[in-house]
Amino acid sequence: MVARSGTAGGSAAPVDVRNCSSFRNFDGSPVLPGATEPRTAGEVLDVLQGFWCLKTEFMDKLKQVLSGQDGGGGGADGSGILETANQASTLAWGTRMKGFLICFLLGAFCSILATCLLWIPGFGLPVFAVLYTLGNVSALASTMFLIGPLRQLKNMCAKVRALATAVMLVCLVLTLCAAFWWKNNGLALLFCVLQFLAFTWYGLSYIPFARDAVLKLFSVCVS
Repeated sequence: MVARSGTAGGSAAPVDVRNCSSFRNFDGSPVLPGATEPRTAGEVLDVLQGFWCLKTEFMDKLKQVLSGQDGGGGGADGSGILETANQASTLAWGTRMKGFLICFLLGAFCSILATCLLWIPGFGLPVFAVLYTLGNVSALASTMFLIGPLRQLKNMCAKVRALATAVMLVCLVLTLCAAFWWKNNGLALLFCVLQFLAFTWYGLSYIPFARDAVLKLFSVCVS
């Protein structure tokens, strides 16, 4: 049963896409569009508005979760430098999404380009090491636009992923040192491999039971 009003004779009133309250049941739950087959132009407009309302509510909830405003509450000791920087760098949601997509796509492009240039004789390996490192840094920084620098650092330094973060950051620096300072291609390639392993282990920490599954699979393959 839908708590909305219509006009007589099956004709539809003008649709206001910002008025989503009329597309709720009496118990407050949203009406799922497409539950019944639309037969009139008014019902088609109702379905379109229902989809718009669901999309708007989903995006609002996603913004609350990513910004830490989903009922979790923040700490009372946020007066440090990182908290000040986090508040000063607050961006609009559209700008955050653009920054995330640009950094993520740039990181993926650098990684793909690095793989393509790896096989060029002479300078392929150093260029691969540099581009692959920049790709990982860009991909890692992309999520900072969504959740903010302070929360990003807290997530990276959490107990469950602190070791992976430390190994990854150390290997990032050592890769550049091996490519530019020591000029040792073998070490650069080794540190790139360690980067990949640490970055993968870091990413798996965000997926429930992913690390346990990987360890179990590895134990099965070894045994």
